[in-house]
Amino acid sequence: MPPPPLSPSILVAVLAPAYHAARVLQHPNPPPGEVRRWARYLLILALVSLAESLVLDRAFFWVPLYAELKTAALAWAAWVPGGADVAFETVVAPALAEHGPAVDAAAATARAAVAAAVAARAGDALRAARGAAGGAAAGLRGVTARAQAAAAR
Repeated sequence: MPPPPLSPSILVAVLAPAYHAARVLQHPNPPPGEVRRWARYLLILALVSLAESLVLDRAFFWVPLYAELKTAALAWAAWVPGGADVAFETVVAPALAEHGPAVDAAAATARAAVAAAVAARAGDALRAARGAAGGAAAGLRGVTARAQAAAAR
């Protein structure tokens, strides 16, 4: 079965901006304004995607032309010069100013908890591997001893 065709919204709001951002980053000396533009746009796209999965799709699926309006807003932010800057400065920057320290603290706590969990699991895995290796070594010693005894006869 062939893959489904790409929707215009994915093409306009995700793939084309990601491609242009990648091209800017591949440039040996990327223009700082372009790096900033695409970084801001991709941040806005990530936030819209998060908001969609949490709230927007459930709340507005019934609104006529919701998907088209969302695509148009993302296209404006991506392709109109300064569009991502306007969206960033009016929505994201004020939210970061107000909630940034609390988000940073929560992120640090989460990082520490994840690091502790990974370290504990890594220790468990290392002990299990050592136990398995020790068991394999003991088995190998037994086989070697039996082979030597058989050879001595």
